Amino acid sequence: MRLWRIAAAVVVALLAVSSLGLGVAAEPDSPGSERSRSAAGLQVVLIADDRHVGARRVPPPARAVRGIQSATFTVNWNPGTCGGTTTSWPSNAQTAFLYAVDVWSSLIQSSVTIEVDACWRTDLGGLTLGSAGSTTIHHDEAEFPYSNTWYVAALGNQLTGTDLNGGTAEIRASFNAGLGSWYFGTDGITPAGRYDFVTVVVHELCHGLGFHGYMYVSGGLGYRQWSGYPAAYDRFTEDGTAKSLFSYTNASVALASALQGGVGGIYFDGPNANEGNGGSRVKLYAPTPWVQGSSYSHVDTIYDGTPNALMTWSLNLQESIHDPGPIALGMLEDIGWTMDWVDVTIAKQIVGGGVNVLPAGPVTMTLTIGNSGTVTATAVVVTDTLSSDVLSPSYDASLTITPTGVVSYAWLVADLPPGASDVITIYGTISATLPSDFAIVNTASISTDQMEDDTDNNTSTAIIGGSAAFLPLVLRSY
Repeated sequence: MRLWRIAAAVVVALLAVSSLGLGVAAEPDSPGSERSRSAAGLQVVLIADDRHVGARRVPPPARAVRGIQSATFTVNWNPGTCGGTTTSWPSNAQTAFLYAVDVWSSLIQSSVTIEVDACWRTDLGGLTLGSAGSTTIHHDEAEFPYSNTWYVAALGNQLTGTDLNGGTAEIRASFNAGLGSWYFGTDGITPAGRYDFVTVVVHELCHGLGFHGYMYVSGGLGYRQWSGYPAAYDRFTEDGTAKSLFSYTNASVALASALQGGVGGIYFDGPNANEGNGGSRVKLYAPTPWVQGSSYSHVDTIYDGTPNALMTWSLNLQESIHDPGPIALGMLEDIGWTMDWVDVTIAKQIVGGGVNVLPAGPVTMTLTIGNSGTVTATAVVVTDTLSSDVLSPSYDASLTITPTGVVSYAWLVADLPPGASDVITIYGTISATLPSDFAIVNTASISTDQMEDDTDNNTSTAIIGGSAAFLPLVLRSY
């Protein structure tokens, strides 16, 4: 049962690609002088897999749950650009689609609205869940990281800050209206025998954002460009020996072998993707024979059942994956996307150890603050309300901080760029009236006016005095 169903899926994938006009082998010509070209035929498919593996769920990212949005999408339902045969979108499918859009709105940064043509088609193959790609591709804008390289419309717009493709949508995505086993819920609790629609939309939008290579195999030869140039994605691909696929001769048998995994597999080797994969290269899907629309533009099936399973080539029954995972996000970062988040942190320490501080003695405390996010943290406030038993307090810092009062232990901090960190040092003298076994529990905090992924690291507690061996007679908490 399993073998013939997967074989059928491959055949359906080929038919689906053919019906969508994916003719990469037919257009090896150079791009000429124009900086943009239609890419409506370059679509990547997701195939239904009939393995029943039981409920498996990856919840949405925290930013999406909290309603954070750093990009704006608009959706056109069944516009005239869809092609094929469409039928009216069910309202619950539209709700699920918009939920998936919100996932990406929370993860990528874009100053230009991303427009999606959403097509509810009755003419896709029986096991084809969906397909998507960029409507146009662009090269050699001054802001692009690589020259002589195609960038999808949405990414090109973000990099340049302009709408390179004018009034047309950036992404075209099609979905199988004839599939009777959809689950349109947004809770990720997919019933047995159903395919989770949100997962498919999140997957396909990822392709539309540039998770897609233009290398291909046709007629026994491997090609490493489409219309004269590679995609940004292609710049990071290599064989199992870490040899760049660009070092292979174009239109060669050797490249065809490599693209079909014959030289130890295919890998995506980018710094952010590798970080998301625990420091290792990301293995790509490279079956033999080549499957147009599935090969090379998905991660390998070794990631099935992991938080990085979204961008594999197929989706199982009852599987819901509402988070792209660190590998896919890292790959998008490598090709040029900026992932937008702030994560301010604070750690309070007593210099020399709190138990060594005595009544009437000096005390020195440090507040180490930072921003481990990817964008600048603004309106940062650090608060450390000291006990009245810490006398004559003072502070210094190498960063720009502004106290909020004459005698205040709340500071407004200058904007913290990504990766920035600094220290506020506080000095004082412990009251001589305290008993020798005193303990003062002091909690410091940091905040920003931006929503964060992780607020667990926004407070830090230190104890002045006390001992781990006995309960203090005097315990004052601030």
